[in-house]
Amino acid sequence: MSNAYQVNAHLSNEDADEFFDIYFALLEYTNNKYNINDLKKIYKKLHLDQEKVLEISDYMFDHPNIIDEFIKENPYNFSEEEINVTKDFKKHVKSNFLMIVGFDKDYTKILAEDGKLYMVKGLRSNIDEVVSRELIPTLISTTLIMFKGTIVYCGLLKSADIKYDNMIIESILQEANKAITYYHL
Repeated sequence: MSNAYQVNAHLSNEDADEFFDIYFALLEYTNNKYNINDLKKIYKKLHLDQEKVLEISDYMFDHPNIIDEFIKENPYNFSEEEINVTKDFKKHVKSNFLMIVGFDKDYTKILAEDGKLYMVKGLRSNIDEVVSRELIPTLISTTLIMFKGTIVYCGLLKSADIKYDNMIIESILQEANKAITYYHL
């Protein structure tokens, strides 16, 4: 499994802005409708409590019909193009057992528990700037989302502080090398 330094393994600034606009609008809509917690203003806000955001995000992705409700109501007056991008948020993989197994120039390689190897881009920065390559492989919890033809993660990565012995690392990397690679969900 290669571990190249990432160069272009994240969205453009324009696409990252659009991702966060849509994602935070979905989260605010979800929380205001289903009262997950007391975080009411999310859309276009900075410095949010990540645990509260994660709680809302988990609820939304556990109930993907919320995305359909959002699209039908269109409470933020999104354009047709933005609504079409929002529809792709229904294509997601939410798991507490994803494994970052490597980096290449354009993607982070994330192995799912079902044996699929997802090629994922960061949002505003390359994932190798967030997760140290010395910790690879590393177990993470996040939600992978389809966004404009690219797999990204929801912006929140929880990693487990687990040290693996060489035999386990070799086994994980062998599984990753045999896995079918996915660029789309």
